[in-house]
Amino acid sequence: MACVDVENFNSLTMRGRTARDNRDYHNAAELLEDALRLWRGDALLDLRRVDALAVWADRLDEDRRTVTEDLFDVRLALGQHHEVVSALTQWASTHPLRERPHQQLMLALHRSGRTHEASMAYQRLHRTLTDQMGAEPAPGTRKLHQRILADDPEIGESLSYMSGVV
Repeated sequence: MACVDVENFNSLTMRGRTARDNRDYHNAAELLEDALRLWRGDALLDLRRVDALAVWADRLDEDRRTVTEDLFDVRLALGQHHEVVSALTQWASTHPLRERPHQQLMLALHRSGRTHEASMAYQRLHRTLTDQMGAEPAPGTRKLHQRILADDPEIGESLSYMSGVV
């Protein structure tokens, strides 16, 4: 990813997040999708042998992961829970220790009328974290699971599913 691409990625990301924060979800989705389309694999893959570049490349890759998860949030806010279940399932399995995509997957499944599967997704995350890290899911993830099991109406079609969760 060239410096110009990084600048474009950062600009589109910032504009997309501003649109999301202003609840302009359609524009946010478009801007975040445009930002992610700039990627062609891992950042600076051929140059990672240089320590300074490896650190920068790792940061860029983390930025891409975060923007991908921001886009999932926007799609959930747009009510596209059915459409993102498959992608979220894959994303969560590719990133088994990141709780945010697991939270998003749980919510998408629940909103799709698949609450049992949402609970199973939580159980997989719980098992992975305890087996690999010796830790429980974060309090926010546990709270979201409880809210899903209780069919809490507060986790409806907006980004408010995370308020008070994380």
